[in-house]
Parts: sequence; C-alpha cells; structure tokens
Amino acid sequence: HDTATFSVVAVGTGPLSYQWRRSGLALSDGGNIVGSQTTMLVISPVQTGDAGAIDVIVTNSCGSVTSTVGLLII
Repeated sequence: HDTATFSVVAVGTGPLSYQWRRSGLALSDGGNIVGSQTTMLVISPVQTGDAGAIDVIVTNSCGSVTSTVGLLII
C-alpha cells in the first residue's frame, strides 16, 4: 500500500489554520486521509479516487493564501 504525504511551511502572525484540498474541494479526516487541517496531509493507502490537484489554504487574521498545486497521479 502506497502513502502520499504533502507538507507546507507557512510563516505569519498566528494562529494559522490550514485546509487541504483536492481539485478545489476541501478534504476532511477519515478513511485514508489524516491531517486535512494541519501542516501535513497523509493519504494512506492511496486509492484511484485520490488522484488530483492537491493544495492547501493557509489562513490567519489578516487573510488567506493558497499554496502552489501538487499533482497526485495514480
């Protein structure tokens, strides 16, 4: 079973919140997904339906920024 791990490092005035997305849709913990609102997203085991464009939105009191997209290709 393969595992996909994505991580982000963000600097800014805390607290910082994180929301990982796949193809523009918010991910949530459960099944094979852990860390959907943390600095590290883990998908294990990777399944066919997990393929897509993965990014994270980092938010604080000043606003939000979206990371560069990483592609998960199965």
